Amino acid sequence: MTDPVATRCVGTRVPRVKDTRPLTGHGTIVDDVSRPEMLHGCFIHSPFTHARICGIDASAALELPGVHAVFTAADLDPDVREAWHAVADNGVPDRPRPPLAEGEAKFVGDPVALVVAKSHYIAEDAIELVDVDYEPLPALADFTKAQDTDVVVHEAYSDNVALECPQRRRTPMPRTSSAPRKNLPIPFCRATRYRPRLTGKLPVIA
Repeated sequence: MTDPVATRCVGTRVPRVKDTRPLTGHGTIVDDVSRPEMLHGCFIHSPFTHARICGIDASAALELPGVHAVFTAADLDPDVREAWHAVADNGVPDRPRPPLAEGEAKFVGDPVALVVAKSHYIAEDAIELVDVDYEPLPALADFTKAQDTDVVVHEAYSDNVALECPQRRRTPMPRTSSAPRKNLPIPFCRATRYRPRLTGKLPVIA
């Protein structure tokens, strides 16, 4: 009988080499970082799934001692642009996503303004003083109904379909009827970079 294969970790005590500092309070996290004249920022996020931004009044926040600036889309978006990288197919048109919402908030949490202040606590107090005038708009929460609604999430996609392509399978399956093949409605998920194995119509819901 041969001896069992020795293992490094399974069934043995493994010394923790990275935990001593944080567990004993000697670690450094982002909130611990402090530099001379360092400023802190807090974003104001939309509480609505879909809403028109009619106006932003930051006058009260700017009067708070320690507040250096309040930025809106008009301040940042012309010079800063984050490209939306299509992950489902190269044929999806590129839709740039600005740092701050322009005209409309398209999901809960969509950043609409940025407060910059002397400390994080002052910035948090200041965002409560920024008055954002929202006009709630009809929302689209079910991607399976994205093509059968008058609600349009992005003007560039009037039918809420970003891309249409035929269904693909790894193993060809025999056709049992003469009916045309149907495309699969696949949701588009920006946050998780979801890449579907079966591609079809991609409703844009956020």
